[in-house]
Amino acid sequence: MLALGGEMGWDRVMSERDSKWNVEHWMTDVALAISPNTSASAAMLKMHIGRFRHLPVVDSGRLIGIVSDRDLIGSEPATEEEIKRAYVELDDSPTVSEVMSREPETTSPTVPLEEAIAQLLEHKYSALPVTDSEGHLVGILTTHDILRASQEALARLRNL
Repeated sequence: MLALGGEMGWDRVMSERDSKWNVEHWMTDVALAISPNTSASAAMLKMHIGRFRHLPVVDSGRLIGIVSDRDLIGSEPATEEEIKRAYVELDDSPTVSEVMSREPETTSPTVPLEEAIAQLLEHKYSALPVTDSEGHLVGILTTHDILRASQEALARLRNL
């Protein structure tokens, strides 16, 4: 039983079965994707400037991979010095295609959010590309997006 609102309260919060609790409502629209030929250093610089940790990799509009900051710099966060050094070494770094995760798990915009969360948890991912039925990238669902949805659900429970 839930502490806030009980099971009946949770059912009422989640009963909005319109797109409110589907992936499309919470995903981040893809404003930036990169090609497989992008240098790893350029990708890291884009992540640093954009303040995000994942970049979808597309070829002719179709998702072919995803690259994370950890793919690019290892398990440690990048320091300002590493970012500056990467900028200087743009031409010497490997391409994204050499470090990306290929054929990543994806989800659809119409999938219920709880199913996408289960997918993230099962595979221990922190981002899930969102594609249409033809494999074209339409967004990305990240742990940040899930936290925003959780915050709203908890606020609704509190107000019951």
